[in-house]
Amino acid sequence: EPATFGGGGGRGTCNSRGGRGAGRIVLQGATVRINGVVRADGEAAAAGGCGNAGGGGAGGSIWIEAGSFTGNGAITAQGGGGQNGGAGGRIYVHHTGSNTFSGAIAAFAGSGGSPAAGTAYVVDATNALIAQGGNIFLEAAAAHPSITLRAGGTTTIRGASTITQPITVPAGTTLILDASDALTNLTI
Repeated sequence: EPATFGGGGGRGTCNSRGGRGAGRIVLQGATVRINGVVRADGEAAAAGGCGNAGGGGAGGSIWIEAGSFTGNGAITAQGGGGQNGGAGGRIYVHHTGSNTFSGAIAAFAGSGGSPAAGTAYVVDATNALIAQGGNIFLEAAAAHPSITLRAGGTTTIRGASTITQPITVPAGTTLILDASDALTNLTI
């Protein structure tokens, strides 16, 4: 469950201001419907009038606990742009009932430099996982009956995991496996 705030970006030359880090959002309900935008995005840095701009603010965190999860809106925890962009934040959606959400979920890094992407997960009552993009790390101790990767980002599976459900790696996605992983049903 994410609960952290995004850090602010550093100052640029001539004291140009770095972007502010984002806050945190917690939503809970029997039915959570997102048809608008839920955003915990870092702020972009101010322009660096006499040189380099400051750094972008990091994305914050969004934690959603729902019975049913639905809607067609957007959920973002992205880093702000700057001389060095802010890192992406963290999004975690846990639902115990149906998931008919068809909108966008993103925790990408801000533009500038090479900041790290955040993480975005959707998990159901059985612990089945949908990795929405960003940098996703799965440990051997976390048992998931199925893993679905969405386009974009990097998913790393570490430890002695045995994955028996099909995993499809879409274009634009990187899957990194620890040498001790055993895979059956991998589609690339």
